[in-house]
Amino acid sequence: KNVIVPAEIEGKPVTKFTEYFLKDTDIEEITFSEGITKIPSIKDCDSLKVINLPSTTESIETFRFCNGLEEININENELYKSVDGVLYSADGLTLTAFPIGRTDSFIIPKTVKTIGRYAFANSKLSEIILYNKIEPHAIKVIEEYAFWGCTKLEGLIIPASVTAIHYNAFQTEQMLYARAASRPEGWSDSWVSQSTYVIWNYKEHYVDSTNGVTYVLCNDNTAIAVSFDGSVKEVVI
Repeated sequence: KNVIVPAEIEGKPVTKFTEYFLKDTDIEEITFSEGITKIPSIKDCDSLKVINLPSTTESIETFRFCNGLEEININENELYKSVDGVLYSADGLTLTAFPIGRTDSFIIPKTVKTIGRYAFANSKLSEIILYNKIEPHAIKVIEEYAFWGCTKLEGLIIPASVTAIHYNAFQTEQMLYARAASRPEGWSDSWVSQSTYVIWNYKEHYVDSTNGVTYVLCNDNTAIAVSFDGSVKEVVI
């Protein structure tokens, strides 16, 4: 269930792959040999859990269709590195690709300034933390489709440090909470899907234990009721 892709076949370099070369296989781990420079997109191989990349890697397509992927590893080079199975630029400033088979939550490292194109696309994570009140992150840029198809994502807070969000960066059925009072100039007109509800000027959440209602408190001294846990039969707001 493991496969090693050679850099050469009968003395000829392997330079191209079709997107479906692992289609409907039961491969769980793939290793691209040293010498391969261009890593393809991999589609329709839900059994794939681990991708191992060579130090000769120069370009990487998206892994957003690898539904079971848990690790992306690389022999570090001048362009990329891997930390705990997550792919980053070599300097750690860009989060390049996250294995979408992981669930639960993930905290973006404080060193990250840019969330790359398709980095979390189709992720099954329920929580991605971009902001921490104690030690605020300094994320500046969220590239196109970075969080596209993240249907399970809940309560993502976009920090005030974000100055640019590219086209269709977000698609989620859950609310997004923006620290900014309104859409900053550097955010695309189409930064989020129309089905996603955005609350601006976000400050913090507040749960009223007497009636089970959760509110969002905003920096303009307003409050928005966003959910009810059903713990009481009568709610007074």
